Amino acid sequence: MNLNHAEAIAKELISEHLDSSWSFQWNNRKRAFGLCHYGRNTVELSRVLTEHETEEATRQTILHEIAHALAGYRAGHGPEWKMHARRVGVKTPKCSRRRTGSIAPKYTWAVKHDGKIVKGYFRKPNSRVVNNIANLWLVGRPETKGELYIERVS
Repeated sequence: MNLNHAEAIAKELISEHLDSSWSFQWNNRKRAFGLCHYGRNTVELSRVLTEHETEEATRQTILHEIAHALAGYRAGHGPEWKMHARRVGVKTPKCSRRRTGSIAPKYTWAVKHDGKIVKGYFRKPNSRVVNNIANLWLVGRPETKGELYIERVS
């Protein structure tokens, strides 16, 4: 999606649903499409991920974050947030979605099983993971204990 158009939509929706203390900002996050920053009263979008989104998906992300602003910090994704999400027009108030398009995270390190990445890290994993990799397994698959390994990806 065109970033200038996305910013215009965001500013319009923010002014429609929130008071004038709230503003829009871009960020460079690669794992979250949107963010509601209560301390700065900002609704943020990922510049990197928004480029690969449709207009409707971007609109839904903005509305999702506006619902967070309306519900308040302690609401999380609970009933109060869901009420605000429905009120502002969030179609499916789910909390995450898969990336679309060809963008993929660029991990530095990864835990692998059978040559496939099962967990990626943007920095080197902490010593607990490194030292205990032989005792870890995939959720719901205890037979993978001892079969996971850490590899530097880039």
